[in-house]
Amino acid sequence: YQALCKVPKPDGSDDMISTILSGDTEKPLILMAENTESDQENMKELLSLSYRVAIVENGEAVCEYLFTHGNEVSCLLLNLLVPDVDGFHVLEFMHTNGMMNEIPVVVMVETGSESEMKALRLGVDYFVSKSDNPEIILHHVRKAVEEKEFWKIRKEFNSQSHLLYEKAYEDELTGLANRHGLREVIDE
Repeated sequence: YQALCKVPKPDGSDDMISTILSGDTEKPLILMAENTESDQENMKELLSLSYRVAIVENGEAVCEYLFTHGNEVSCLLLNLLVPDVDGFHVLEFMHTNGMMNEIPVVVMVETGSESEMKALRLGVDYFVSKSDNPEIILHHVRKAVEEKEFWKIRKEFNSQSHLLYEKAYEDELTGLANRHGLREVIDE
């Protein structure tokens, strides 16, 4: 799929990105793939209150941005009908590059579209109709970002919990069970 979704230019330029709203770098970054100017403006106005927003107008630009800046993206808001490389190719690109587990995706589809099942099989998190109220779309984006943050914190917690367990039940020098660890093994 990298043939369909070109990887970044050698000079590192991001000329396909139409808008990046700068601001507080502590705010999560939303990558929005939308080719309709009116929808771009509506969503940009709504999202920019809580998020930094990067707007791209076609699927190739989405793939390029994800390839170069994917670790910064908190959520992808994707119109499946973006030109050049469609949304399904973007989803397949993300799936083959292992990004689907890391970046939540909110897909905008036409009402009653059969595309939902195909997108669901590719790992999409949320679906919204393009005709929905922008507040509903914002709600789904917030849920996706919150869920990503929850799993990130949960992963860190599990890692720290494992380290604390090792410190409490294993000898630091030898890695063997200490007296607390031996008691637990005997009790089990």
